[in-house]
Amino acid sequence: MGVASLIVTGIATGLQVYSQMQAGKTAERVAKVNDKNAQTEAKNLEAEARNKQLEFAEGVKRERINQRKAMASLRARLSGSGTLMSSGTAMDILGETAGNFQLAISDAARASTMQVTSIYQRADVVRRQGKMGIWEAGQAKQASTLEAFSTGLSGVSKSVSAYGHNKYTGSIP
Repeated sequence: MGVASLIVTGIATGLQVYSQMQAGKTAERVAKVNDKNAQTEAKNLEAEARNKQLEFAEGVKRERINQRKAMASLRARLSGSGTLMSSGTAMDILGETAGNFQLAISDAARASTMQVTSIYQRADVVRRQGKMGIWEAGQAKQASTLEAFSTGLSGVSKSVSAYGHNKYTGSIP
């Protein structure tokens, strides 16, 4: 009975140590996969931000073309009505219209910049979360290694104590 108790204690301790070591390794593997996924997501977000920038640049280009056409049409209507184009109300109308057009582009630029900045910030957060997961897994692996070491020492201590007790009681020769 005493020898069996020692064997069972040794096996149980070994299984606990192995399990604790595997838990740390598993946490590390999972964190690496999560980090890889986070880096991929961050790259996708950055690509989305670049696409938004390109879309905005193309939109501005088209809007400027449309605005030039609108201004040309306005000039044609004003001069067709016999309005003197070099002074007075016609100049005020043309100036205000051009100013409104530029203001619309500036507002769109500000909105686009805010949107793109937000996407880049999200990408940065995602990237940092992936790296934080790696760090946390490293901490978990160290903790499981220490826990395994502690379990091993505890098992050895129990075995020595059981051996001494069994030797004292005569359960083992």
